[in-house]
Amino acid sequence: IKTGVPVLVFPTQLEQRNVGELIARSGAGLAVDEYDSIESISTKLEALLSEERFKMSCKEIRRSVPTSNSINTQIRALLQPLCV
Repeated sequence: IKTGVPVLVFPTQLEQRNVGELIARSGAGLAVDEYDSIESISTKLEALLSEERFKMSCKEIRRSVPTSNSINTQIRALLQPLCV
């Protein structure tokens, strides 16, 4: 997201599922559900690659992330707008 690339999240743990939901709500990506078919996953991936709205959401979020050397600071800043 920080580099402007939308994300397709394949969660295997609860916290990954939660982050996937936040990313999907922010418009910066989509999350795969454990019950998604191959066709559904393919459709989500195609949308991420072709729809400009996902890239625009990433750019909006990226503006809020400081250019700090601390990875913790960057992660907190990146997650902050997702949690709103």
